[in-house]
Amino acid sequence: DGDPDIAAGNYGQPNRVYRNDGGGVFTLAATLAASDATTGAQWGDADGDGRADLLFVNYNEPDAVYTGDGANGFTLLWNSPESEAVQSAAFFDYDGDGDLDYYAAGNGPNRVYRNKLNPLNSPPSAPVISAEPDGDPGAFTLQWTASADDHTPAGNIGYQVRIGTLSGRNDIVSGAGSGYPGNAGATASFHVTLNTGVYFWSVRAIDNTGFALSPWSAEDMFLVSGPDTNAPLFDGVQSAAGCGNGCVTLSWNAANDLQNSTPVSYRIYSSTTSGAQNFSAPLTTTTSTTAQITGLANDTMHYFVVRARDFAGNEDTNTVQIAAAPSVLPTLSKYEGNPVLDGDGTGFDAVGVMDPHVIYDGGVFRMWYTGRDSAGNDQIGYAVSKDGVNWARAQGGLAEGGVMKPSSDPNAFDSKAVSVGFVMQNPPTSNFKFYMWYTGVRNDNPNSWRIGLARSNDGINWERVPGSADGGAVLGWTADSFDEFSVYGPWVIYEGGMYKMWYTGIEVNTVAFTYEFRIGYATSPDGINWTRHNGSQASGSVISMGAPGAFDEIRATHPNVYRENNAYKMIYSGFDGTK
Repeated sequence: DGDPDIAAGNYGQPNRVYRNDGGGVFTLAATLAASDATTGAQWGDADGDGRADLLFVNYNEPDAVYTGDGANGFTLLWNSPESEAVQSAAFFDYDGDGDLDYYAAGNGPNRVYRNKLNPLNSPPSAPVISAEPDGDPGAFTLQWTASADDHTPAGNIGYQVRIGTLSGRNDIVSGAGSGYPGNAGATASFHVTLNTGVYFWSVRAIDNTGFALSPWSAEDMFLVSGPDTNAPLFDGVQSAAGCGNGCVTLSWNAANDLQNSTPVSYRIYSSTTSGAQNFSAPLTTTTSTTAQITGLANDTMHYFVVRARDFAGNEDTNTVQIAAAPSVLPTLSKYEGNPVLDGDGTGFDAVGVMDPHVIYDGGVFRMWYTGRDSAGNDQIGYAVSKDGVNWARAQGGLAEGGVMKPSSDPNAFDSKAVSVGFVMQNPPTSNFKFYMWYTGVRNDNPNSWRIGLARSNDGINWERVPGSADGGAVLGWTADSFDEFSVYGPWVIYEGGMYKMWYTGIEVNTVAFTYEFRIGYATSPDGINWTRHNGSQASGSVISMGAPGAFDEIRATHPNVYRENNAYKMIYSGFDGTK
């Protein structure tokens, strides 16, 4: 009927289809009886009959394809022979035969499944287009005739619109990469408001059987007359990072000046007080999408706003603000005798050691670390050193030699693995000598991590402190946030009567099918009951991934925070995709 409906995949519950009445109200249309461990759902016409079918991918269970009857009925068509740990999938026509194959990705082998039904599918016909003024300045309605398709009903044909300032260009609207159902959806019109200029446009159709594309329509042209009074379209500043002594690097996405007369310039405003920028006095101006600001006061928070300005003097009014504090970067060098501790080939740390946390106590360096055995299981070990270089393992009370192993309770958040986070000596709110915040993983969900707390008087014999989060953790994840999938790697300090924790959170990007790693912040009066605090960066984090090309473009993890010159400073790990 031309309205987008919803397929809801559920983990351990029946999958469901909800029908859109066209007014934003969805009603249950179909319930699929199987209670699969579904982790992804995709619409597509797998059998080529012009009606929408469904692909559900499942975790450690066979994937399933259901054929739709165009009403409310869905019938199981096929199950994959493999039962992989699949977490996402996408339809595509990999062999170019006009039908939909699919790609399944997850924690096991990724696979491509080829559609052998071989439905006959022809591309839709090219639309016939026309442009009409809307009456408002610069406003036009671009419209076209519905395309014809031998297998796909009109309501299941989408349209891709491209608009450019020269013939054949798509610099204003690029519809070519928008996929199904296209940037115009299953409608026969597209509304735009543009600055003065001449514009060229065309449309092509895409079906949902094999995502077959029609040719682009014959190109049309329309003219917007009058003065340029519209500011460029601009999302504001996207990232900020310190770059050394008094230096901050800012970056943003390019603005879109619809008239496209000259390059847009960007004005950068700054203040040491949040929201107090003087927009009549820019700090600097550039035509690039990055800027390096120097001469700033170190260890002081600076708040930046970037605005786009066109040749006619129209400046956007965004108030997107980002904060950064420049600092003199510490100089670190690796010890030439590394490693100082390695897996011993047997026991709980046979394969390797990682995640060390070291404190200096009574003339002795004490190290807690994560050890991994030959079966891939993680538990916590303990070692001591007089000089920080030569270490001796201290045998714990566990049979394998560690000091803390996963919980024996199958419902505990740490029933599969435990790893070191942060150890605090003489926690102010406890009579125990040591608190350790650590990361735990549960058997039934080995890819999702939570943070727990344990306490000890000797650093060897540890007692878990139950928290209020799932499975006894003290900090779990938060839905629709930067840490909606996992939390791990805590770092804790105590000041002003409060424990302060920085930690790594993982969010699932459901568009790019990737994991995003950012750093968050929480506080607690007792180290057990924690309150999150939203930061100014993406999804409520305090440190997000860096700009394209930065060392932390893909991940920002493992915060280590300390105080210096009345400022917090953080050393953290970054990942750029290769290292």
